[in-house]
Amino acid sequence: MPTTITLTGATSISLAGINARTLTQVGGYAVQVIRDRVAEALNANDAPARAYSSRGPIYIPVYGVGRTKAGKTRSKTNLGGVFGFSKRDIKVSKQTLGRGRKTIRYDNYTAFKRALGKSGNRDLQLSGRMLNAIAIVEQAATAVTIGFTRQEEALKAAGNQRRDPWFAFSPRDQAKIRDFAAARIGLTSSK
Repeated sequence: MPTTITLTGATSISLAGINARTLTQVGGYAVQVIRDRVAEALNANDAPARAYSSRGPIYIPVYGVGRTKAGKTRSKTNLGGVFGFSKRDIKVSKQTLGRGRKTIRYDNYTAFKRALGKSGNRDLQLSGRMLNAIAIVEQAATAVTIGFTRQEEALKAAGNQRRDPWFAFSPRDQAKIRDFAAARIGLTSSK
């Protein structure tokens, strides 16, 4: 019976002759292959990912300034996953406060990422939480399913998937995963 590696709601790769331990290794490798491709700002077709929107301006909140609707002071933990700046971040990015000293203004999202010293390309990396949430979420004797371990990250991924498909095995990903699996099978059969 062939073994299968499946992305949640996406494509699958069938492989033959793999035991459960090797399947786990191949599944972990498949996760890393997807992360590496996205870090290179490539989409699911191995083409350059779409640029971020040029709409703007955008305003990024400053931590510890202002209050939420519930009356709590804004902080890293209660911003609900929204990025915000600490006083140290403001000094590092050499930005000035705007709109009542509660936010920092950027022309667009690309400018915001560049101010943080990150790539302005669509590499889907700001905090790293979304890509780090990709993991094997289900495993059986003949199949592994790769998905997201946290619902919040799955929702962000779905939004990015609508803009430019990325959560799938690209042709290059499939070749890398098949080569890795073949090497693993060769190693396990020689022992």
